[in-house]
Amino acid sequence: GLPLAGEVCPDPEKIVARSRGVAETMSKGVAFLLKKNNIDLIQGFGRLTAAGRLEVDGTHYEADHIILATGARPREMAFMPIDGRHVISSRQALTLTRLPETMVVVGSGASEFAWFYAALGVKVTVVEYMPRMMPLEDEEVSKAMERAFRKLRAAVMTSTTVKSVRVNAEGRCEVETEGKKGPETLTADIVPSAVGIKS
Repeated sequence: GLPLAGEVCPDPEKIVARSRGVAETMSKGVAFLLKKNNIDLIQGFGRLTAAGRLEVDGTHYEADHIILATGARPREMAFMPIDGRHVISSRQALTLTRLPETMVVVGSGASEFAWFYAALGVKVTVVEYMPRMMPLEDEEVSKAMERAFRKLRAAVMTSTTVKSVRVNAEGRCEVETEGKKGPETLTADIVPSAVGIKS
């Protein structure tokens, strides 16, 4: 038979390096396709100056149609300010170079990274304000997702409000919640915010 590998430990630094490498390859592929199809790529800071007029770093351009597609960024809540170390955005959650022991994920809309860390052995708790996980999806999908999370030994708290997140003297996050069982304080090494994005 095949030899056993023994205990396998994930290496977050190599995982992140691999994901960044894949993203860079895809970015280069898009740039190649733009060039191949005679689409000019102008990099810089632009602003609209008039109807059909755009200025990019001092150079003026005219067009019959201009589409603004500036992307989106994570939404930040007043009760949970993102500091980038303890309370992090969903984007930062995808580039952690060390595995925390515990994690409380606020919101279940972007549950893929909660799943990712739970699968790597992190003790994950998902706190969702709505009565079910992934509330924008079909109810059957939500129930299947909750069952799958519990099989990973990840806790799911629905119909639960996060009142505040603060960092204590030991550098751990204290998450004050209010749910079906009343007030409860959860502690975690890291709290990713998954409460959505804004344009």
